[in-house]
Amino acid sequence: MPDSPADYETILYERRGRVGLITLNRPEKLNAWNPRMEGEFIDAVNRASTDRGVGALVVTGAGRAFCAGGDISGWSDEISSRGEPRPPESPLLNREGSPEVPIVLRRGKPIIAAINGPAIGIGLTMPLACDIRIASDKATFSARFVKVGLTPECGSTRYLPAVAGLGNALFLALTGLEAWRRSHKPLLLLE
Repeated sequence: MPDSPADYETILYERRGRVGLITLNRPEKLNAWNPRMEGEFIDAVNRASTDRGVGALVVTGAGRAFCAGGDISGWSDEISSRGEPRPPESPLLNREGSPEVPIVLRRGKPIIAAINGPAIGIGLTMPLACDIRIASDKATFSARFVKVGLTPECGSTRYLPAVAGLGNALFLALTGLEAWRRSHKPLLLLE
């Protein structure tokens, strides 16, 4: 991992007074999550957790999306020339089978997800583990795992029903459709 936050390539980290601000910063890819972003995100959360000058964290996305989910453009690289899966590089995929991002978020300082646009897949899951979720009127939410033949990951099956209610969780997980804000209240994340 980078020696300092200035060396991050896929996120921005800055302190504004006692608030640490993490911005997912791949706007050309709608902040699609990849192993590098994951490592930098975990590093930034851990840095803020040990910094006595930081009282809380805010996570947001650069550009028009919060996070469009996992970056599947590199998935074909994960299959070896013999057709066998390569070992995962992402720390998210294995530390005794635990979803690392939600665990890191839950053991740190208070975290607010400022959801400024589409929040899909891990972009939905990650805010579920935050303490507070604030969604703009441009925010949409989707658990698209079913659309690509995957089961929900990173604690989605635990956090989604706990935060959004069982009916909303099943709707999202089983259909892969989007939910959005109605009136002035996010349909899912603040009920």
